[in-house]
Amino acid sequence: MRSKTLKHLLIFSPLIVISACSNDPVIETSYYLLDAPDATKNNSEKTEPITTYKPSTSLEIKVAEYLDQPYLIIQTDQYQVNFAQSHMWAEPLVKAIARTLRLDLNKSSRQTNFIEHNPSKVSENDLLAINIDYFHPNHLGKVILTGNYIWRTASPDLSTLKNNTFHIEKKLQMDGYHHSVKQMRAILKELAVQITIQ
Repeated sequence: MRSKTLKHLLIFSPLIVISACSNDPVIETSYYLLDAPDATKNNSEKTEPITTYKPSTSLEIKVAEYLDQPYLIIQTDQYQVNFAQSHMWAEPLVKAIARTLRLDLNKSSRQTNFIEHNPSKVSENDLLAINIDYFHPNHLGKVILTGNYIWRTASPDLSTLKNNTFHIEKKLQMDGYHHSVKQMRAILKELAVQITIQ
């Protein structure tokens, strides 16, 4: 009798394990864009041609090492951050920030045309180098953006024009990563305005 019971257990135990595994909830991964085309805007609108020359400024973005990865981050207390394993950036964060800030800076500035950074042509254009230390939601219900920027001219006889730090925060009005990303996007717009008016 005992051997029959043991035999049945050996036969059915793999089935029990398989059925237990199949009942585990499947966690879907969500992907986020820092900036996306606005579907509400009329795409048929024509942009006015540029009639005056604007000097170009190369935009270089660097982020702290812990930000340079695919997962969204939340700061859970003063000294700890967590990576959201099922919430990821759709593209590298540095690339997304650079594209988004170029767009915002070009909207805010009347004197300068901000272009993609090209290290081989850095001597031909002014350079705006932005270093980002913190860019995420935190345990206090805010999204923060902290870092510094240096604006150097291409002309060797002129010194650095600007060297500033920035700290911008925006209160989270609701829970969820979707809302956090929306607030992160709004903070980048604020940074662009701050840079161009100083």
